[in-house]
Amino acid sequence: MMTLSNFRKDAREKLAGKWGKAVCITLVYIIIAIVLLFLNKNIKGSIKGVILIFEFIIMIPLSFGFAMSFLKLFKSEEVGVFDFLKHGFNNFGKSWSIAWNTFLKMVWPILLMILAIVILGVSAWTSIISGNISITTISGLGIVGIISAVLVIISVIWAICLSYYYTLANFIAIENEEMTGLEAVEESRNKMEGKRAKLFLLELSFIGWMILGALSLGIGMLWVIPYIQFATISFYKNI
Repeated sequence: MMTLSNFRKDAREKLAGKWGKAVCITLVYIIIAIVLLFLNKNIKGSIKGVILIFEFIIMIPLSFGFAMSFLKLFKSEEVGVFDFLKHGFNNFGKSWSIAWNTFLKMVWPILLMILAIVILGVSAWTSIISGNISITTISGLGIVGIISAVLVIISVIWAICLSYYYTLANFIAIENEEMTGLEAVEESRNKMEGKRAKLFLLELSFIGWMILGALSLGIGMLWVIPYIQFATISFYKNI
C-alpha cells in the first residue's frame, strides 16, 4: 500500500524532464481563467451577463481537458501545451455530463446550504433593521440566525466530504471512453469508498508548497499545481 510520501515521490519522478511542459500548460490554463475573470469584472452592461454565462459554460470542458493533458503527460504520451483546449471541447458533452451528474449526487447539501444562507441573510437583515445586531457578537442574529449559520457550516463540510467521492470521475472517463458521464461518476464513487480521507490528507500535505506558491505572488503555483496533479494521478493509478 502506497503512502502519501510514495505518491509525492512518484509525482516527482514522473515530472522529471516534463516540468517545462507541465508549467506551460498550467500557465496557459490560468491565463485563460484570469482573462475571463477580468472581463467579467470590468465589462458592464448586458454583455457582462453573456461573458459570465460563457465563462460558466467553457470552464467545465477546459478543466476536463486540463486533467486529460496531465494524465497523458503522466503516462509520457505526446501532448501539446494547448491540447487541453482540444481535449476539452472534443469532450464537451461528456465533461458536462460528469459535472451535472456530480451536482445531482451532491444536490442535498447544496440545497441545504442555499436555504441556510437565505435564512441567515433574512435573519441578519431583520436584526440590522431592528438594531439588535453587533459587529462583535452573533447573538443579535437570534436563535434562527445562529442555527442557520451552523447549518451553513455543516452543509459546506457535507458537500466537501461528498465531493471527494467524485474526484476521479474525469480520469476514469478519459481512460474509459465507452463510459457515460454517469457511469464515470458512479465508478469514481465505488473506487473512492474508504479512501476519501487518504486523498484529503494527500492534498493537505501540499499546504506548505501552496503557501510558498502564494508568497511568490502566485508564480510558484505554476510548479505546485502540476505537482499536485501528478500526485493525484498517482493516487488514482494506485487504486
